[in-house]
Amino acid sequence: MRSKTLFARGPMAMALAVLLGASACGGGGYRTQNLTFTEKDTNNFGLAQHSGPPTVALGPHGPEKLVTGDVLSFSNDMLDSSKKKVGEIDATCAVARGGAFDKSVASCIATMSLPGGTLALSLGGAPFSPGTHTGSITGGTGTYAGAGGTFTVQQTSDDRPSTDTFHIQIPKK
Repeated sequence: MRSKTLFARGPMAMALAVLLGASACGGGGYRTQNLTFTEKDTNNFGLAQHSGPPTVALGPHGPEKLVTGDVLSFSNDMLDSSKKKVGEIDATCAVARGGAFDKSVASCIATMSLPGGTLALSLGGAPFSPGTHTGSITGGTGTYAGAGGTFTVQQTSDDRPSTDTFHIQIPKK
């Protein structure tokens, strides 16, 4: 009897979720903004090892090996298409799956400061290796108050800076 009740409620719950989702997104209540930056490494990097005092060797691109619970923090400059600094990103990443640096997986939170405000960012399940990684814009301040959306970080190699593209949705006031 219990499974029939849950089955009957399932379609109603799904219909309600679709209706609520559509009402939250519809009506043109958001303005969109797309931004693209080059992320310039500042060599401002820190590592807190879960296992106690630092014991890991640092390679040219970061720690050689990480363990679950290690935390990395860094800040980089954000450059516009003319290579002018227009902001910075400050991030902290907690290692969820340890291993070699480029194979380790972490969840990261960050704040990106730009003229007019900040964006709050979240990136989960990303390895510390070149590639394309997509995360969420989870909020903002100032010009970006209430922002949501996604961002993509593209890095072709360890020796090249990443290109970060932000697809921002900001509530109309």
